[in-house]
Amino acid sequence: MIFALVTTSQLMVVIAGVLTAHLIWNNPPDCPEEAMKLGYVEQREVCEYKFHGYGQWRWVLKE
Repeated sequence: MIFALVTTSQLMVVIAGVLTAHLIWNNPPDCPEEAMKLGYVEQREVCEYKFHGYGQWRWVLKE
């Protein structure tokens, strides 16, 4: 019984670690302030509006 609890808790920690690493690794940089002050057309040339999980949208640099 205790062995099953330890294994389950370790598995949960590993899953949480993998998800956290995925979010950190796939986090594009925010659009710089200089680009945010440009006009809309110029801003769209260097930045794009992307969905960033949990219902949030952000301006990020184009890849």
